[in-house]
Amino acid sequence: MTSLVNALEQRGSRYALQTMCAGGSMANATIIERLG
Repeated sequence: MTSLVNALEQRGSRYALQTMCAGGSMANATIIERLG
């Protein structure tokens, strides 16, 4: 997550998407918005 936030700031982007596969048919997705 820290690397994703750093890349978001370096690129000057507004949104970032992180996905993770947990195995056993479980998954997680997170959308981050940079404010300011």
